[in-house]
Amino acid sequence: MPTLPLPRRRVLLAGALAGVLPSIAGAQNFPGGPLRMIVGFPPGGIADAAARSIAAEMAKDLSQPVVVENRPGAAGNVAAEAVARSPADGHTLLYAVASAFTANPHLYAKMAFDPLRDLVPVTETVLGGMVLLVRPEFRAATLREWIAAVKSQPGRLSYASYGNGSFPHLNMELLKSLTGTHVVHIPYRGAAPAMQDLLGGQVDMMFDQSATAIAQIRAGRVRPLAVNTLRRLAALPEVPTIAETLQGFDGSGWQGLWVAAGTPPAVVQRLHESAVRALAVAEVRQRFVDAGLEVVGSTPEQARMKMERESAKWKQVIDLARIRIE
Repeated sequence: MPTLPLPRRRVLLAGALAGVLPSIAGAQNFPGGPLRMIVGFPPGGIADAAARSIAAEMAKDLSQPVVVENRPGAAGNVAAEAVARSPADGHTLLYAVASAFTANPHLYAKMAFDPLRDLVPVTETVLGGMVLLVRPEFRAATLREWIAAVKSQPGRLSYASYGNGSFPHLNMELLKSLTGTHVVHIPYRGAAPAMQDLLGGQVDMMFDQSATAIAQIRAGRVRPLAVNTLRRLAALPEVPTIAETLQGFDGSGWQGLWVAAGTPPAVVQRLHESAVRALAVAEVRQRFVDAGLEVVGSTPEQARMKMERESAKWKQVIDLARIRIE
């Protein structure tokens, strides 16, 4: 192969460096000031508590304040859009649950941005499971018995969710599609009223986050049948997984960090390293374990691949159940 003339080679090299050097310079100067971590949920919830734990440790590592800002609304879309529209310099982060990327694009008829295109992952922080709960008097001790009980009463039993399109809703629709069962959906405005009506006997069952379900389980107010993760939860080791009965079932949810698309890769990598260090702090890890969460700390590429897989999975569930949010 003929060698390029020296001037031509210099031009190509200069062009390549022109694209690389700003990225390197940006990373060397990063962070250039305080960071914001925008959370798509109100203060006091699981995602908010996780974000604040991680932000406090990242602030130490980056030697800059990391200010947590709550912007709830539209199942995380309000916060995600704010970060997608922010400067792509790594100083504004999104702390979100993955359903904003894997479910919302298929649930909402109109979205002003494309989360898979306009945001890039930094890391999956923690994995969370949900527990299939029934009233104590419900006549089923195992998932197989639950399937038989529900099939014997098609359309006569009901389940609560946090709202239309919420993850408890999607998990039950996935379970129904795989078992050929029919349970009536009763949507509520959040987890607390849904649990209240399960405890009061107005509904028969629900999926609930392990972090909030544990207290009710230990008090004997509800009975757990199975968890929706591939592995049993460390906080509930005696509760089997749905996958032990229905091979491959995985309805788990996860949280993570994202930044605006176009953020220099070196800056994304620096944020990734800082977040992973935060997750490795013993007190932070134990806090998550106590809440029924599993610490992950995946690479940006691993997080993106997982987003794409789960987006395809939840699209099938949403389309089959004809779930839409206007």
